[in-house]
Order: sequence, then C-alpha cells, then structure tokens
Amino acid sequence: MSGCVAKACPSFEKSHLWAEYWKDYGDEPEPQNFTFITAFVRHVIELKATGRAEELPATFDLIEDFIVRGDSYVHNLAIVGFLEDLQNDNLHQGGTTHQMFEEYLHALSIWWWEELNWFWAAKGNLGASGRVRPSGMPDPCTDPRLRSPGWA
Repeated sequence: MSGCVAKACPSFEKSHLWAEYWKDYGDEPEPQNFTFITAFVRHVIELKATGRAEELPATFDLIEDFIVRGDSYVHNLAIVGFLEDLQNDNLHQGGTTHQMFEEYLHALSIWWWEELNWFWAAKGNLGASGRVRPSGMPDPCTDPRLRSPGWA
C-alpha cells in the first residue's frame, strides 16, 4: 500500500506526516491502512493549500485504480478512507475545501464522492442510492466484491 502511494505522490514519502505515521505505527504487526490513508489525505490537502498540485493527478489516478481494481478492502479504503476523509472539512487548512478536489476525480470516484454526500445527508445506505452508475461499474448492492458490513 505505502509503495503504491509513494510512487503516485513521491513528496508524501518525504513529508512529516509520513514520518509521524511510521514513528507511531511502524512496529504494529498489521499495517494501519486507514490511519495511513488519513495521513495521506492530510498531505494531499497540504499540497493543494501550498500550491503544489503537480502530484494530484497521479494521486487521483491511483485512487480510481484502487476503486476499479482493488479487492474489497482496498476498494473500501479508497472510498471510506481517502474520499470520505477528503470530504471532511475538519481536516482542511490553508483555505482549502473538499470541493477544490472535485476536478481531480474520475468516473467511479465521482460516483462514490456523490454517494458519500448522499449517505451523509441521511438519505440511505452507502451504495444504495439507485443513481445511474458509470458504464461498466458493478452494482454495489449485488457485487460480492463490493459488499461490506453497513453498506446497502
């Protein structure tokens, strides 16, 4: 996981957030991937806040790839880890808002981004909005790869 992220966004590997994560969790027997993704989101926000957006297209390419090709865990990590954290305005700084990142989203990321908005507006279970899905996207209500506790 960390290798893929570092390849897409090399500045993260050199950041204080990367160092803090490994200091705090490097000795854990199991990787703390959701904590790692939160640190990564904070770094992505820092990049945007400081006008260093060059790595953002590759970052969002990676997130889209996680959604498209990842197993259930990686798929969920991209959605309820990365995208949901990015929508959390409490993590934003330097005048950034989550809307500033919408330009980097791809087809499935956009769909899940909007689905998260729908979910947090208390309209129903995540993945069950019934909205039109992008071409080729499996139905999150019936695809066993996408099934997760608490989802539709």
